[in-house]
Amino acid sequence: MVRNSHVEDSSAPVKRRDDHAIRSEKGRADRGTSGARAHAIRRVAGTFAAITAALAMMIAPAASAAPAATKTGASALSPVATYTGDGMTFSKISHAGSGVETNDGIVDYAGKGLVRPYEQGVSQEGNGSRGQSYSYASAVYGDWVYINTMYGGLGIANILNYSVPGMSAEAMKAAMDTMYNGNLYMGEPDGMQAGGILVKVNVKTGEMKILMSRETGVMPTFRDALVLNGKIYFVGMIVDTTHLNQKELATALARQNGFPVIYQIDPEDNDRITCVYDALGILSDDKATSEAGKTRYDKLIADNVFTSTRAIADFNGTLIAGALDNDGVFLTASKDPSAGKDSFKTIATMEDFGGEPAWHRTDVNGGGGIYQAIEYNGQLYVVVCTGTPANQNAQGTKRAFSIWRGTVNGDPTERSSWTWSRVVGDTAKGARYTYGIDPSRISAGAATLVKYNGHLYIGDYNDVSSALQGFVLQKNFTTQATNLEQSINLYRMDADENIELVVGDPTDMFPKGGISGTGTGYGSHMNQYTWQATVYEGKLYIGTMDTTTLLEPIAQFTNGDLIHMTPDEWKKQINYLRVFLELLIKDAANSGKDAANGGDASGAAMFSARSADSANTDSGAAADLVASAVTQASDRKKQTMPQTLSLDSKSGKDSATKVSLTDDQTTELVKGITDGDIVPGSLDDTALTDQINDLNNQLNALDSLIGAKASDGAQFRDAYAQLLDEYAKITVPDNLKPLYDMLLKLTTKENLQAYAKSVKYLKTSKRGFDLYAVSDKDGKVNVETVTNNGFGDRYNHGLRIFAKTSDYLLIGTANPFYGTQLWRTPNTQKVKYAITVNDDGNGTASADVTTAAQGERVTLAAKPNDGYRLKEWKVLYGGVDVKDNAFAMTNKDVAIQAVFEKTDASDGGSGEPNQPGDGTDQPGGETTDGGNGGKTDGNGGNATAATQNAQPNANKTIKNPQTTSAKKTNRLSATGTAVAGVGVFAAFALIVGSAFVINCRRARR
Repeated sequence: MVRNSHVEDSSAPVKRRDDHAIRSEKGRADRGTSGARAHAIRRVAGTFAAITAALAMMIAPAASAAPAATKTGASALSPVATYTGDGMTFSKISHAGSGVETNDGIVDYAGKGLVRPYEQGVSQEGNGSRGQSYSYASAVYGDWVYINTMYGGLGIANILNYSVPGMSAEAMKAAMDTMYNGNLYMGEPDGMQAGGILVKVNVKTGEMKILMSRETGVMPTFRDALVLNGKIYFVGMIVDTTHLNQKELATALARQNGFPVIYQIDPEDNDRITCVYDALGILSDDKATSEAGKTRYDKLIADNVFTSTRAIADFNGTLIAGALDNDGVFLTASKDPSAGKDSFKTIATMEDFGGEPAWHRTDVNGGGGIYQAIEYNGQLYVVVCTGTPANQNAQGTKRAFSIWRGTVNGDPTERSSWTWSRVVGDTAKGARYTYGIDPSRISAGAATLVKYNGHLYIGDYNDVSSALQGFVLQKNFTTQATNLEQSINLYRMDADENIELVVGDPTDMFPKGGISGTGTGYGSHMNQYTWQATVYEGKLYIGTMDTTTLLEPIAQFTNGDLIHMTPDEWKKQINYLRVFLELLIKDAANSGKDAANGGDASGAAMFSARSADSANTDSGAAADLVASAVTQASDRKKQTMPQTLSLDSKSGKDSATKVSLTDDQTTELVKGITDGDIVPGSLDDTALTDQINDLNNQLNALDSLIGAKASDGAQFRDAYAQLLDEYAKITVPDNLKPLYDMLLKLTTKENLQAYAKSVKYLKTSKRGFDLYAVSDKDGKVNVETVTNNGFGDRYNHGLRIFAKTSDYLLIGTANPFYGTQLWRTPNTQKVKYAITVNDDGNGTASADVTTAAQGERVTLAAKPNDGYRLKEWKVLYGGVDVKDNAFAMTNKDVAIQAVFEKTDASDGGSGEPNQPGDGTDQPGGETTDGGNGGKTDGNGGNATAATQNAQPNANKTIKNPQTTSAKKTNRLSATGTAVAGVGVFAAFALIVGSAFVINCRRARR
């Protein structure tokens, strides 16, 4: 069943109220006498006419200025932030009155989880909705770009708040705030959650209308979109306030869960919003079906499945999209998606893809599943994420992506029509190339596909999600180091499925490197995603995700206990371990050794003459024990590390052998004794005592190498490796083990080596996403840099959407710090739009061109079958007016149908091309519009109640429609025709008004 959510224009209720008022006035007049009625009518009419005339004259000057006002409205969008690179100038149009590194998120945050449109010069600056982190999916219709946002950034706040053992949410938030100096978005200021939104933005004027949000009850997280047959389709997931309670909703928003869906937006029907595919059935109007869908959803969440889908494609007019349910991920297809879920059929399942799709959150790319689908050379190519913990390698990365080819023979919506073959993947099962294409490349969890100049370009996409989880949750930096070392490559495949490297370093498979001469990562190893790609004005544009801003503080946080420790801090940690050990050593293991070495045996006996039963000492006695342990630790260090003393003696210093504690360390040890957590005298194994002391001495010997570990680090790592080997042989007491783990096991040799590999990239990289222009001319491929610093905003760590309109290229960023931004650059070439002409079967029809730019004239021709004549041209979508078998092209694709009618016998049915009626398309000279009677501006304007010639099966009757309100800024606009009309109307009103006034005066006389 189709579920519908119609966006009503705010003017409609006002109109109904006015109609009601007029009818009431008429009813009261009818109850009077006929004379009184006539007099009242004349008075009311005269007064109305006079007022109307006055209003018309008042409006006329304003209307005459309307074109200037409209122009002013467009120019009123005066961005304060611009960026120029590679001959292109970009202007920030979201929160145009603010610069970079400030609150954005496209819309404003209004409090209580609600958002409002931003309008430059009207809205107060600084109120941007920071939680709208990514422009996640987009589609263009005319001058409007429809954008869905992803709420809550990378989900780092969720990972850290809920998944780090031993830290409360408050403590972790404080740590994150410190790490990022308060720049990372950690939640709304009032503690509420806004959720994702669907907003349309006029790229010329900056005007925006909010179509879906918490206020409408539906919060979307769509991940991709396309335009098909004049309608927009978004794929992804939504959450709502109908099927989730407050706790479930909060969890879903925090963890980015949702119901897998496909939504349709009809721009020519006032942005009517319809859920055309609900994979789980949770949105069904049938209660039992909805409840069963909710049960399926709960099971997916319990199974740790990532419930979003991403793939969507136009396969020769058939919509194909990724979906999922409790049995796994699959592809579904529909020839007429407007007809709803019943029109969709499954065409490929987990089985068809070899059981490979990885769809759990612990899998590659957080459960990428079926990642992308695209038509190329008459076939459907599908990227599948295959990495799981079960196939993770020693370098910490999961198995790379596969690519499948779907060949159809018959109906593309029937599963039996499809044959699926491996192109990239398991070579033992027929794949031509191994997983990830190049066997030496082990980090690429997914890939982005785009067609350019006859090739299918393949940009790989590292598994950043697993890397982040690895070192945040497991203190493992090796996965991220492997990602940074490999970075991203760009390949291309021809129609015969031959693949060559375009951007990348030499490997055994591609010994000459990329044909462009550009190395891996486009020269920056911090680039981890080939996130988006588009063809624009003859070039292929590649947008990346750069991890510099994200990784710098996290690397410091997770490895700061060792990697960023100063020599002095290192010594303090070792001193603490020495004193802790002395507290545990029993008398026999202590005083005897000290006496034998000429030490202060009486002091040792005083301290060590304690047993394991003497715990819970008062604080004074505990302090004395700690003080004695400090003395004993100094003595033991002096006796077992004489080389330290001799070194210091040369400079007249003896501080190196003296053990001391900080006040905090002393307090911690005293508290441990009084609480019973530390039991003095509990260690009576002499051999183990000696081993641990030797370990302390080795740790102490590393302090002179601490400063070198982040530069060359080789000497430190070698010594550290030996120390780790020794530690592995020792059975450390339970109460000492966490302290040594902090310095040794959690900061492993592998982590140090990984950090040493990564630090060179961290030091030299520029913060912010990169944008590259790839050109292929005369057989030579070149790569030019447009930006390598996120348009001058270090927090723009990714480029997430491209949207091409007739006047601008729009770019949407990923910014989990201050919210997504929108930037535009003006076109330098005309954009051509597709023209589709079909017939009703009773003749043939065509256009003189198949594409045209806005404003260009398109001529239509029709040839009826015998016994028929052309009745009219029906505009299915595109909003054009056909006159005399021609129309002026608009800034969107157009579809027109030739409608024929039977001729009378007397007409002879010549069958020759003809024009309908008097040369216009239907009585009254209006084109029949298949969407809304031709009474729309094609950009979400209000449709009238005129006859709607809907396509077959379009817009089925919907029960209990969800209604959203389009939030929009008010703008004044009028055309020259409207101005002339107002002037004529004003003159006419004056004449009529004068006549009625004269008539009223005569009646009085």
